[in-house]
This record gives sequence, C-alpha cells and structure tokens, in this order.
Amino acid sequence: MKQFSDAHKQTGEGSAIGTLYYNCLTVFPLALLLAAAAGEVDYVRHFRAAGDPGFLLSFSLVVAMGPLITYSTTLCTTYNSPLATSITGNVKDIVVTITGALLFPGFIATASTVSGLTLSFAGALGYAANSVRAAQGAGAAKASAAASATADEEKGKLLGTDAAATAHAG
Repeated sequence: MKQFSDAHKQTGEGSAIGTLYYNCLTVFPLALLLAAAAGEVDYVRHFRAAGDPGFLLSFSLVVAMGPLITYSTTLCTTYNSPLATSITGNVKDIVVTITGALLFPGFIATASTVSGLTLSFAGALGYAANSVRAAQGAGAAKASAAASATADEEKGKLLGTDAAATAHAG
C-alpha cells in the first residue's frame, strides 16, 4: 500500500501520468483475466515466431508505441478540450485509413467496408459539430449575460445607484 501512496504523490491527481497510472492499475488485471479466459496465454506460449529477431523487434516497437500514443492522447486531452482531441483523432483516422488503403494491396473496398468507414466518420463528424454548436451556444449565453451585467452597471453609474444589485434582487 505504501508503494501505491508514493506513486500517487509522484503522479499527482489529475495529471496525465496519474490518469494513465490509475487506468493501468484498473485495466491490467482485467486484461490478464480476459486473456486467460480466451485461451490467449496458451497461444502466446506456443507461438512459432517468438524467437525470430524481426518479430521481437516489431513486437518491441509496438509495445513501446502503445503507451506513447496513450500518453500523448491523454496529454492532449489534459491541455486541450476533449473536442479538440476528438477532431484531431478523426482527422488522423481518416488520413491513416486512406493511406492504408492506398499503400497496402490487401485492402478491398467492398460496400460494407466503405459504408462502415463512412458511418464511423459521419458519427465522429456529427459529434464534433454538435459539440461546437453547444460550445458556441454557451459562449453566446456568457457574452449576453456579461453584456447585461455591464449595461446594469452603466445604468447604475448614470442614476447614482447600484442598479445591478437592484436588478438582480428584484
């Protein structure tokens, strides 16, 4: 328990590293349990290419890049809005999908593949557009409230009373 407490002090509540730390603590045991239940442990134990240097290099790169992309996404969400993270993620997904389709000959554009990708991107675009409209509506409401308060203060200065307090009290 002391190690957990010390790690909490180092990572800080709400930091990107702290979020990843607690996410890993929660998900790792569940992932091991699901892998064991699905029979993945036996599959990995008997994998033929496990000793191949090319496989080990590729696997090591994947293992290193996974946490890096998770950290960068968490850091992006920490410093930016979730909407900005969502939009950049959608753009990345579109670029990666098109690049993969053009570079890899195994991609076959069937009706179900194209409709699935289109539906996925349309849903992401709809979420982003809805979030932008909601943010703009909230910004307009704030601006309207600020303008109203400023007008009340100006009226109070002209009349020599605290019109803002009178307007909000009544």
